[in-house]
Amino acid sequence: MTPKKLDKDAIAEGRIVLFSAREELIRADAKAALLLAAVGIVTGTLVAALLADNWSPQNLKENTRYLWWFGSLLGVIGIIALAYSVYPRTKYRGKRPPSMISYFGDVVRTPVEDLEKLLAETGKKSGSSMFDQLKEISAIVDKKYRGIQIGMWGIGASAILCTLAVL
Repeated sequence: MTPKKLDKDAIAEGRIVLFSAREELIRADAKAALLLAAVGIVTGTLVAALLADNWSPQNLKENTRYLWWFGSLLGVIGIIALAYSVYPRTKYRGKRPPSMISYFGDVVRTPVEDLEKLLAETGKKSGSSMFDQLKEISAIVDKKYRGIQIGMWGIGASAILCTLAVL
């Protein structure tokens, strides 16, 4: 059985898009890490103030205390979403033909005695591993950006509600 021939233009364009997707993955990781670090500093400062007994949400009026706790909940959701964005994705979750090796996880789970044969078979399927990686990396970038968006909305809403509660 001969492997399906892939269009050379599709392979060339796929490589360009894969390169762009990998760059976007790096940018998404950097954004999420920076936001998580900044939120960590602010959260640490607030926790230090609470532990120093200088201030407590119990000092707020009852109606504004709800704003504070709801804002705090949204802040926690935002932090979790940012942490989700930074968390490495190392397990391939899709179905893959048994003879394709296109990322490090495939190499790790393939017995060393089968590695050369499977790499050769994958190489015969011109472009197929590249398309596989394009799909997987694009999905990872999409998940990271969704986490960043949820994190930013949660933290932004948290900042507004907690500030209103204290004023």
